[in-house]
Amino acid sequence: MKMKVFPAIVAVLLFSFPALALPSLDAEQRTKKRILFVATGGTIACVKGPDGLAPSLKVEKLLSFVPELRSLKNFEAIQLFQLDSTNMHPKNWQTLAREIHKRLERFDGVVVLHGTDTMAFSASALAVMLAPNKPVVLTGAMEPMGTPGGDAEGNLIDAVRVALHGAPGVTVAMNGKNYPAERVFKKNSRERDAFALVEGEAETIDAVLSKSVAPPSRPSPLRDGLVSEVLTLRLQPGLKASFLEKMDEAGIKALLIPAYGMGGIPFQGEDLLPALKHLMAHGVPVVVASQCPFGCADLSVYQVGVKALEAGVVPVEHSSIEYATVRLMSSLYYGKDRAQVQRLLRGL
Repeated sequence: MKMKVFPAIVAVLLFSFPALALPSLDAEQRTKKRILFVATGGTIACVKGPDGLAPSLKVEKLLSFVPELRSLKNFEAIQLFQLDSTNMHPKNWQTLAREIHKRLERFDGVVVLHGTDTMAFSASALAVMLAPNKPVVLTGAMEPMGTPGGDAEGNLIDAVRVALHGAPGVTVAMNGKNYPAERVFKKNSRERDAFALVEGEAETIDAVLSKSVAPPSRPSPLRDGLVSEVLTLRLQPGLKASFLEKMDEAGIKALLIPAYGMGGIPFQGEDLLPALKHLMAHGVPVVVASQCPFGCADLSVYQVGVKALEAGVVPVEHSSIEYATVRLMSSLYYGKDRAQVQRLLRGL
């Protein structure tokens, strides 16, 4: 894979642009702390062409649009991919995690420039694979970099601030807020306020930066193994049990079902429980989430949920569907048997 690395000397090559009304970086952060930029494409890097918007701006050009970043003295910038995030694949997550992991010890924080459509998936993947002891912040934009009055410059500055002064872990910095990777999802395809949490409210960037941060702990080992044959099948009235029964024969290794309300599987009309028991008996874990954008599943409340729990499904009680998907892929790789996979999925 071809990859360009732009060392700290890039700072002197940044072009001159009009001053932007962006929050200032602390002087100590500018001179002492080290930051890694990883560019993957996305709307933030897009230019309009004959077939519509497509990512083409390289990382050094993106950084040059933000005069505040000239004051950074210690950084490295990598152009890892140039993808619309619709084209991101689990293999790309693995490459991204590996490239960050092998450099993380040398930096105080990481900013990943990424498309918004699958940003929550990539953030989840980095959280699962890295469990980083430093801030890893994904950001992007709803309008391309350089759009007059656009959101790209502000999002990039916010991501840098969190990467330099935030708590360890993977987050998404967008529209003045910071979202934990485990609970974030994209809620709007057009507005700048495009992200939300399945539970709770995202903190503002200023609130995040006002907290004291403990020194970094020991780094975690990289856990980048994935089994990607996971199917998300949204529950709908009339779904046939016979359709579910054949999924293991089709090569599906795990099934994630966004169900109605607090979660639950129909057992009258079209009884799906025997089909799901068949899948689980043949080594296919079944995970049940809620279709509702806010509030997670709680299968202990209604009979349709209790019966599903008794059948052996795993509930998603605190996480986004994106995070549950990646945890499933990881658990399938590291779980040696059905019981261990079930244990690895606890706490979703």
